[in-house]
Amino acid sequence: MNQGIHTEKSSMTPVKILNSVARSFVAMQKYKSIEEAIHELAISAVRNKISYYRRRIRKFERKYSEDFDTFTNHLKGGANLSEEDDWFEWRSALSMIKDWKTVYEEINDNKEHFETAKAALPINPKFQNCSL
Repeated sequence: MNQGIHTEKSSMTPVKILNSVARSFVAMQKYKSIEEAIHELAISAVRNKISYYRRRIRKFERKYSEDFDTFTNHLKGGANLSEEDDWFEWRSALSMIKDWKTVYEEINDNKEHFETAKAALPINPKFQNCSL
């Protein structure tokens, strides 16, 4: 076995991968800085998650022609196994979309704080695109 051999691929952590991708985008002049690239990548990933859970919620709203609260009230009188499964999935999707929206707000708040702090500091242009 080659347990003692570490390849470049195996030593890539998620942080290294993200920084590498961000540096590539900066080099291609898609973004002005590594921080901007990482922020946009994060926002894109979060938006994709929000869209995914919106689609799941809409699927249940179309299937039952009602919102979650109305569906919940109908189940109080009794539900079959399929309806119970859908209720748990629907509730989970609502919970996840709420969590992902919170993450989205936090990312945007952090960007505003970062940009405010960055604008207040004199930055040597030589180091402008360096990662923190």
